[in-house]
Amino acid sequence: MHNFKIDGLIIIDKPKGLTSHDVVEEIRNLFPKVKVGHTGTLDPLATGVLLACIGKATKLSQILVKYSKEYVAEIELGYETDTLDSYGEIVKKISRNELNKKLEKIRYNETQEKSEILSGQDFDNDSYVNLEKVLTKFTGEINQIPPIYSAIKFNGEKLYKIARRGEEVETKPRKVKIYKIQLITKIKKTILKIKINCSSGTYIRALARDIGRYLGTYATLTNLIRTGIGNYKIENSYKLEQLKNLALEERISEAVISISEILRGYKKVKIKDFFRKMIENGAPLSLNMIKNIPFICKKEETIIIYINNEKTISLYKTVRDINLGTESNSKMVVAKAWIMLN
Repeated sequence: MHNFKIDGLIIIDKPKGLTSHDVVEEIRNLFPKVKVGHTGTLDPLATGVLLACIGKATKLSQILVKYSKEYVAEIELGYETDTLDSYGEIVKKISRNELNKKLEKIRYNETQEKSEILSGQDFDNDSYVNLEKVLTKFTGEINQIPPIYSAIKFNGEKLYKIARRGEEVETKPRKVKIYKIQLITKIKKTILKIKINCSSGTYIRALARDIGRYLGTYATLTNLIRTGIGNYKIENSYKLEQLKNLALEERISEAVISISEILRGYKKVKIKDFFRKMIENGAPLSLNMIKNIPFICKKEETIIIYINNEKTISLYKTVRDINLGTESNSKMVVAKAWIMLN
């Protein structure tokens, strides 16, 4: 097994049954003595995109964790579990006959049905319900109550630990954004299949619960695939077995996305050689340090500081607009250190 220093990102297709921590441990075995972390936990039930950060790229997790997420979810109607997924114990349910009656009232956006579609707030009334319209009610910025079985902390302790002791905690709603929900197929038997684009921090288990309750029944997440995090898609991911084989062939670096590639979309500031040590020590960036002119940037932007060989030193955040047309001798501070990569 190789033992070399490497920095970057691997897109992993997490298998079902493993925790995100389990996957990180597997990756650590492929990169001895190198720091490894992940961005955005996936529950054991879920499969799909998990970003593993290697070496210095672990410092970028606070950026990567905020990227939007894309999921394909299967939700079973008629019951709800304590964990809100199929790994939990059933705590609420309705009879099959009652569920069938509710399912008969669901209609879809099909031309021949439009004349009979009504969208009511109360699913228990006699009107038909347009499922696509119901789903749109969960788009935009919404308040979501996280599952009690989650890693969110309450008084310094993770909620799932409190839940396992049988103690009750009133979890407070959190604002999340659902950019889009798409119905993939009509409900088959009791299974609803949807595609979701959402912000970081969104719990799909909680979304399943809320959709079920809105429909006048209960719902539980039975399958979840994370198909993307930002621009990182599942079609470009690696299974753990593939990574192990690459490591045996000493080709593991082929799977690693470099730091420069991760940060490709940010504006770059080349600094003058004289100021390199100052910047490496986290000194504020002033106008007279900037070498690549002209340089224009807005306030509160993230910029990349690099040296002549294109090696990224750090990420800075601007504290004012920059509009530098010619070389400057001004020592006015325009950005401050944020993430140091040296």
